[in-house]
Amino acid sequence: MKTTAPLSKTQYGIYAECVGYEGEARYNLPYMYVLDGGLDGNRLAKAIEAAVAAHSTLFTHIELRDDGEPQQTVDDSETFTLAVEEVDDIEAVKKELIQPFNLYNDRLFHIRLLHDSKHYYMLLDVHHIIADYMSLKVLLADIEKSYKGRQLDGEMLTQAQVATQEAEERQSASFDEGKKWYGETFDCGDLFTQLMPDLEIKEHAEASMVRTLDVEMAEVERFCGANGLSVSTFFTSAYGYLLAKYNSEKQSLFATIYNGRSRRFMRSVGMAVKTLPVYTKFEDATSVVDFLKAGEEQMSGCRQHDIYSFSDVMQDLALQYNSVFAWHGKLFADEQFCDLPMKTIRLCNSTLEASLYLKAFILNGKYQIKAEYNSNEYSQALIHQFLESYEAVIEGFLTQE
Repeated sequence: MKTTAPLSKTQYGIYAECVGYEGEARYNLPYMYVLDGGLDGNRLAKAIEAAVAAHSTLFTHIELRDDGEPQQTVDDSETFTLAVEEVDDIEAVKKELIQPFNLYNDRLFHIRLLHDSKHYYMLLDVHHIIADYMSLKVLLADIEKSYKGRQLDGEMLTQAQVATQEAEERQSASFDEGKKWYGETFDCGDLFTQLMPDLEIKEHAEASMVRTLDVEMAEVERFCGANGLSVSTFFTSAYGYLLAKYNSEKQSLFATIYNGRSRRFMRSVGMAVKTLPVYTKFEDATSVVDFLKAGEEQMSGCRQHDIYSFSDVMQDLALQYNSVFAWHGKLFADEQFCDLPMKTIRLCNSTLEASLYLKAFILNGKYQIKAEYNSNEYSQALIHQFLESYEAVIEGFLTQE
């Protein structure tokens, strides 16, 4: 049975970014999971097949309507089979694993199961237009569940249903309410905040850097709990403050993301992530808690009015941004599969949405901050200094009024 639906606004944005880049690995989400070699390979392959069958969104195809607009079609009669592939040198094979997707003709996922003398290597590479990071966690959990012989639950809500509901809601009063709220909250169209580049190299290049923060998780959680704050707001607002200080300003504008998932969509595969603008401002006398509470209120309003999409905001309010900050929490903290050690490896970065993208997350019981950046604009020294300064802001928020 085929199901047809429009693209959600988030999906449409990814589609627009991908058109014209045929043959390039653009918006891939390629993760390799290194699993214990003592697992049963055939059983693992069958578990992967069962997990794929439970999420028909993976069989999404992008088609053009007669008017030239894209739509998504899901054929839940499609099937997927998988076999274990024996390899001698996994490092050599890694270089060939990431393949570009053809939006119109390909399946939008690549899954392989490799095996050498020590480990199994499970590749999950899904196009971002039909999946997000939470989708990979859902798939991983279902693979483990099926491997253990348990029945998989069906999705309560599919990506196609979410996109159809969104299209309907955009015609309701909620859209106009969102437009009004954003217009009143983000009266900062002439503001442009960036980490000023210290390089001018013409050829585009990307790099990344990770810093483990010497900050006690319990201390942050205690502070946030005592002041009615979310940890995500705490880390996001710290970035806004730092960005303003690097520009000798008392305000900053950048973008962030949140998972965008309703309760009924939590166990579904799909692209639910939504981009939101963040506008921070303060005076010399502004207290840390007041600054953070203002951020909490703004982020709550953004989520409440997210039917008015980021593309609407950018078009109507002409906001300008050059960096993104994202709080991922424990999204990357999976360290076991079937009670055995597991290592997660991201095989490449997605094409950057901005010159600088900071991601904060928890790994191995520590806060980590990762900068993905244009290395033709920023030197390693500058990024190292910026991450060091970010940690100083976190410490300052916890210790200074």
